[in-house]
Amino acid sequence: MDNNTDWALFGESWSDPAFRANPAIDEGDVINARADVQLDTRNQVGDPHRGWFINAYAERSGGVLGGDYRFKRYLLDLRRYQPMGTGTRLDLRLRGGTAKGDLPRQYVYRLGGLGSVRGYGFKAFAGDRSVLVNAQYWIDADSHWQDELPLDGLGLGVFFDAGAAWFAHDRSDPFTGFRDLALGVDTGPAWKRALGLAVGTADDGLRLGFARALDDDPGAIEPTSAGWSMTARISRAF
Repeated sequence: MDNNTDWALFGESWSDPAFRANPAIDEGDVINARADVQLDTRNQVGDPHRGWFINAYAERSGGVLGGDYRFKRYLLDLRRYQPMGTGTRLDLRLRGGTAKGDLPRQYVYRLGGLGSVRGYGFKAFAGDRSVLVNAQYWIDADSHWQDELPLDGLGLGVFFDAGAAWFAHDRSDPFTGFRDLALGVDTGPAWKRALGLAVGTADDGLRLGFARALDDDPGAIEPTSAGWSMTARISRAF
């Protein structure tokens, strides 16, 4: 699709395009069937402090369903919210995706930037296989320090992100490449890692994040003078 808007308040300049081009897709009819299995023991959905969230799905396109493409996709999203003491918690997420067959470009897994591996360009890495790991230690300052700070409703956090996305050589086997990634084989897919700090509201509903990529990948690190990138969001990271 063509971009219809080329101006934004926070664009690089008044004359340069403010938005990236819409990503290209592979044209054709895609007819899917999908099944989800979910387990949710979180104490609350919007602002969980403890519990598990697990979602797994399998998706099939083509074959008896018809359409122009034939592939299968599988994704597992596993999250744990663990209280660590008064006003503190540890949030963990592991997400893995794979496929069988050739995926259209709009179904490829993408990592990088806001919501995945911060400190890198937005959706800088792509593949038909992906693994994402996020860990965040969050402090509700009011609860933890018993209102001894001058600012009310403050939240502080430190986070670590790691992820990898790659295209498998053997697309008939949905497990291709995961063993090499786990063992750190040099010829296998490579991890991209980032570390950062965040400040926001105590419920983590509004935050500013400052992330730095830990791997030497100049083409993906966001163009800041010190290698740091800043993001702002009005919802929980996960």
